[in-house]
Amino acid sequence: MQLRILGPFEVVQDDIVATPTAPKQRKVLALLAVNANSVVPIDKLIDELWEDRPPDSAITTLQTYVYQLRKVLRLKGPGERPVAAVPEQGVIGLHTSANGYRLAIPEDALDSTRFVSLAERGRAAIRKGDLDNAVVLLRDALRLWRGQVLGDVDTGPVLQAAAVWLEEMRRSVLELRLDIELELGRHYELVGELTALVAREPTHENLQAKLMLALYRCGRRSEALGAYHKAADALANELGLEPSAHLRRLHAAVLSADRSLDLPENERIVGAASTVVPNQLPPESVRLIERTELLSSASQALSATSQVRSPILTLVGPPGSGKSAFGTQLAQRLAEDYPDGQFHAEMVGPDGDPADLSDVLAGFLREIGVADSKLPETEHERRRMFRDWSRHRKLLLFLDDVTSLDQVRPLLPLGEDSAVVIGSRRRLSDPLITATVAVRPLSPAGTVRMIREALGRDALPWNEQDARQLAQLCDGLPLAVWKVTALLRLRPHWSIRRLVRHLTPELGRDPAAPSDAFGLAESVHRCRATMRAEAWQAFERLAVAAQPVSVPSAAEVLAVDEDSAEQLLEELVEFQLAEVEPNAQDHEDTMYFRYRFRGPVAAVVAATTPELVPVSCSGETVTEPVPAPGFWIRPRSVS
Repeated sequence: MQLRILGPFEVVQDDIVATPTAPKQRKVLALLAVNANSVVPIDKLIDELWEDRPPDSAITTLQTYVYQLRKVLRLKGPGERPVAAVPEQGVIGLHTSANGYRLAIPEDALDSTRFVSLAERGRAAIRKGDLDNAVVLLRDALRLWRGQVLGDVDTGPVLQAAAVWLEEMRRSVLELRLDIELELGRHYELVGELTALVAREPTHENLQAKLMLALYRCGRRSEALGAYHKAADALANELGLEPSAHLRRLHAAVLSADRSLDLPENERIVGAASTVVPNQLPPESVRLIERTELLSSASQALSATSQVRSPILTLVGPPGSGKSAFGTQLAQRLAEDYPDGQFHAEMVGPDGDPADLSDVLAGFLREIGVADSKLPETEHERRRMFRDWSRHRKLLLFLDDVTSLDQVRPLLPLGEDSAVVIGSRRRLSDPLITATVAVRPLSPAGTVRMIREALGRDALPWNEQDARQLAQLCDGLPLAVWKVTALLRLRPHWSIRRLVRHLTPELGRDPAAPSDAFGLAESVHRCRATMRAEAWQAFERLAVAAQPVSVPSAAEVLAVDEDSAEQLLEELVEFQLAEVEPNAQDHEDTMYFRYRFRGPVAAVVAATTPELVPVSCSGETVTEPVPAPGFWIRPRSVS
């Protein structure tokens, strides 16, 4: 069992989140976790639960909560011999003492305990002068944070005090790590992070000072002065204060280009520091539904010991199926197995064009400590530097939105123990690919579950039938679920039924329909850049067809022969825009597959092609709403 309190409160057992849902049960468990392996007095628990107004039955109710926690989390209690989860890691149990309760768990099962331990090890490394290792330890400590302490627990006075202590320690560790990295000359790498931190806390003068120093050392003196003026404005407008003496002295030093601000020449980092452990992986942004088994199989595919070379795993799925979120969680889960570094790159830019490989390689090289002044000029030279550095290291690369393996070959590390995870909008075929994992849409039940979790249990009245209708509209696509539930969170006075009525025109293509209500437009249209024009045109004509689409019907709509229609449909399957329903005999003795297009995907096409008109396969006008029982096709006069 693992307890996570540095963010939303979660109890993880066998890779499954098993956090109690009742608010007061969560509060009891959170207080026991914060004081793990120590007795929490009953009066402290009562203070946390009811503050100064406990009911007469407070002790009995507390006993009930403890009993329920033991039952839900399978914890040993009174009269039972504690069972060791892993002998060398200690025992797990919720035990009763004379005046309170004690949660017995292994020391490393609580993320806050690991955070404190890593922070202390980092400080010890600083005292020894091992600054590179100190940065690694402090980064590892901060990586455990996923948000506000106990972010989804209604904390009382006792838990609030613990949360404040941990948050202050996080701030201290963050500032210490930033100071050490500035001392090591990593100002180029820190500018982006410091800019984001200052944007969140514009009156934090220590962070403002660090940003000014980093900008100045990067040769951006005017921006350093601009940062000072922004800080001064924020302090005056929000707090009515003047900048501190330290900030004013730093401002004067930047104005005069004071040599004391320069990093001593013999301390500059001019190459890759051997002890730097790069980590570019994005944070896990959402909790995934119905992905536990898929994570296990993907992990096994990468860790297979029979591989004689670096495994390459591809993740494919339709637009909006959550490939990127799944790839992020997989990479985060495997990060500890690749101790020499984890890299991440988006291989398609916001405009839909392929990413510049030279820029991607420059990002990798900066991450390992190469200063901008030492970056090779050409892509070939940057590739050689990165591959030479990676030759004897165990690295993990997560490359998302890859269109072909040729696109990323220059990025592949040379180390035989390294691994690569590739996210792609199409199925890829290459001898180097060792496994492919299909990230399928959610089941109807999983979609309903995701809707409920996204909305929160108390957000609005829950109607199971309406939720199932909403799940049907989202068609199992997590991105569509997040988009439509976000609308409900913005409009809490709406019911789920009201949202369903709002979305139905989007699929039926009423002129008053909302634009891109399912949030898939960008994902769908990125496919267009790498598809043949004929295939995209076929997609436009067939995407909102009656489900499923037969080959003869597609041939009729596209005005091509059946072989050509089947080839176009199969190309759409390759790009994950269409799905196959096998073993469906279409006519006479010829066996064809049937093809379907998911409703939210079809809505994107219909929204961007307003000249489409509704006709059924038999020529009758379509009047029934989602899913449309016929083709939406252009008139024959439109080519």
